[in-house]
Amino acid sequence: MNILKDLRKSYSNKEIASAYVFPDLSTPKQHHLAMNQLLDYREKCRIEQLKLDRLKLNVLQLKFIMEDYIHDNNYEKLMRFSFFLKDYMIKLELKQKEFAEQIGLKPVELSHYLNGRRKPNHELMIRLEFHSNNNIPAIYWYKILEKENEFDLIYDNEIRLREQSKVTGALEFVL
Repeated sequence: MNILKDLRKSYSNKEIASAYVFPDLSTPKQHHLAMNQLLDYREKCRIEQLKLDRLKLNVLQLKFIMEDYIHDNNYEKLMRFSFFLKDYMIKLELKQKEFAEQIGLKPVELSHYLNGRRKPNHELMIRLEFHSNNNIPAIYWYKILEKENEFDLIYDNEIRLREQSKVTGALEFVL
């Protein structure tokens, strides 16, 4: 602010504005410098826009893959909740620690979800929806998990054997 006060002592507001808004480009050197600054700024904006466009396309691609998988009657063992969560992080170019902070988890908690050691709850799915700015609804994450749970319920023989041993007095007939 002191610089502005000093300038106001020597120059009028109109002269100050003219010098900053419309700098004197009368010499070729000044013109060349101004053009280079403008080109640098435009290139920086272009690079940022390309990055944003790439992120948008990545999220859209993941959303379509999730939709297709949800509507497909077949179950793919690799395409579990953890698979889609990892893919989401990769598509956003986020490190585990950074992503954990963004969705309000400790890195170790996120690691448990990513490695399938922990089942996600509704709160996590809602956080993922908010994180994607509603581009990937929580219901998509839920349906991916339900598809996984349905498969496990039917085909996880380890659980079935363990639970069968706990049942007594079962019906003796089959309908």
